[in-house]
Amino acid sequence: MIIISFACLLKFGCGDNGPRGDLLRRALQHSSFLAYSCGELDRTAAISTISRKFKLTDPALVDSMLLEAASSCEVDKELLSLLQSTRQQLLGWIDIPPQEWERVYSLFPVSLWKNFATISRDLDSLLGDIRSHAVIVDKSVEMAALHAFESLLALPYASPNKKACQDFLKRRFLLPRAVKLGMDRVKEEVRSKQLKSLYLLDNGRHELVSEIFFPCVAAWCLPEIIPLGWMKYLQVLIKRGHPFGYFGADVSRYPPDIDTMSTCVSTLFDLSLVTSAQAMHFLEICLENVNDQNQLLTYLDVERPRVDPVVIANVVYLAYALSMEDHPVVRHNENLIQRYLLSGGFVYGTRYYLSQEDFLFMYGRVLATFGEKREIPNFDLVYQAMEAALVNRIGNETESKPLDVAKRILLSRGFGIRNTIDVDLLLKMQNEDGSWPLQVLSNLPSAKGGVFNSVVDLSFAVRALQSQD
Repeated sequence: MIIISFACLLKFGCGDNGPRGDLLRRALQHSSFLAYSCGELDRTAAISTISRKFKLTDPALVDSMLLEAASSCEVDKELLSLLQSTRQQLLGWIDIPPQEWERVYSLFPVSLWKNFATISRDLDSLLGDIRSHAVIVDKSVEMAALHAFESLLALPYASPNKKACQDFLKRRFLLPRAVKLGMDRVKEEVRSKQLKSLYLLDNGRHELVSEIFFPCVAAWCLPEIIPLGWMKYLQVLIKRGHPFGYFGADVSRYPPDIDTMSTCVSTLFDLSLVTSAQAMHFLEICLENVNDQNQLLTYLDVERPRVDPVVIANVVYLAYALSMEDHPVVRHNENLIQRYLLSGGFVYGTRYYLSQEDFLFMYGRVLATFGEKREIPNFDLVYQAMEAALVNRIGNETESKPLDVAKRILLSRGFGIRNTIDVDLLLKMQNEDGSWPLQVLSNLPSAKGGVFNSVVDLSFAVRALQSQD
C-alpha cells in the first residue's frame, strides 16, 4: 500500500548503514506504521507498538518519525482499491491491476453486493480515516479513485445493490467535489464582478449593475464570501436609519422599497451585524407602508401601489425574527400569503418573481425557522400545504433551473424531507468549471430580459449541497 521512498528514509538518518539507520528503516517499514498511515491505527497505538517492537525509548521521536515520514511517503496508486474493499474482505485487491478488476469481480459472491449497505459503513469510516491523514492522500489520488469507482459501478456484478454504491459514491466524492468546484467559482465571481448583477436590456443589450439587494440574498447562504467592506457599507446604511432601496441610498432610479429593506436588514440581523433596535426601526417603516386594505406595498411611492406575496413574505420573516408577529399588519398580511399558498396561486409566480419556488422558499423558511418557536396562525394546515407543494415540485426538471432546485433542497432540509432526487439533479446540472446555468432572479422595468446574478445562483447551489453533509 505505502511505498517508503529513499528520500524519506534519508530524512530520518535511515540512509546510514549503522545499527540506528537499520533500526529506523525497519521501523518505518513495520506493519504498524503502514496501518497508522492508512488510518487503521491511531497515533498513540502506532507509537506504542513500534516503540515496543524496536525498543525505542523516546515516544516523541517515534511520533515525529510517523508524522514527518508519512508526509514524505509516496502513495501507491493501488491504494485506490480500498474504495472497493473493506479492511478484511477485499484487501487482496490492492495488488490487482485495474485491468483485472472485472475478472476479480466475477469471483466474489453476489451476497457481497447485497450487503453493500453494511459494507459501505466500513468504507465510509475507512475513507474518513484516510482523509484525516491528508499528508499521504492528495487530490489527484482521490479523483483517480472516483473514476475507478465509477467504472466499477458500470460492471454487471455491481447491479444487485448499485443504488447503495451510488449513494456511497455521491456522499464521499461527488458532493465534496461539487462543493469545492462551486466554492472556488463563486469566489472568482465575487472577485471579478464585485457582486454586480447582469441586466438584459432591450435589443440584446446588457450591462453589469451595482446594487445591494441580490448580494444580500447571496449572503443568506454564504455570508463568508461577501467582502467585509461591502458588509460595512450596508451596516452604515442601516445605522443612518433612512429608507433605502435597490440601489442603496441612491433612490433616483427606484424609490425605497420594503423588499430591499426587509431582506438586507434581516440578513444582517441574523448575522448579528445590526442591533434589534436598528432592525425594528426599518420594520416599522415597512409596516407603515400599506394601502387602504392594509396590504403591504412594495415601494414607498404612492405612484407605485404594487403588492407582491414574495415581498410580503420577506417582511413577515423580519417581523418573526424581531418577535413582532402579533402586530396587526403582520397578521393581516401573513393571512394574505397563506391564502395565496392554499389557493395554489403561487404556481404562476408573482409580479416581481417568476418562479413558484421563490414564494415557497420565502414563506417556507418562515414556517421552518419559527414554526416550533412561535404561534403561527393555521400552522398545521399551512405547513401541510407547503409540504405538499414542495413534494409536488421535487424532481421537476423540465421547468426548473438550478436555483429552483437548490431552494427545494434547502427547504426540504428545513422540513425534514429527504430529497436525494433534487441533489442528484443539481449535481447533474453543474458545469465543468463549477458554475451552474443562470436563472432570471427578478422582473424589473429597466431590465426587459430579466436580472441575473451568478453569485446568487452559486451561493444557493453550494449551500444546498453543503446541507447534505
